[in-house]
Amino acid sequence: MSLASVTLVEALQGMQYVFILILALLVSYKWPQLLREEFSKSALIRKACGIILIAGGLWWLSWG
Repeated sequence: MSLASVTLVEALQGMQYVFILILALLVSYKWPQLLREEFSKSALIRKACGIILIAGGLWWLSWG
């Protein structure tokens, strides 16, 4: 068994939050009674900023 590159693993860890946001968007539109999540313009901007900060922090940790 070979191990994956550390850089690749870190990049995928940062992408995890993007996939969660996309999945939440799809579930809330398909089944709104199942997931009540706010997706106004300001909420999406806050969520995107949070994802950028997390990804930036992971990048900084991997290079620092």
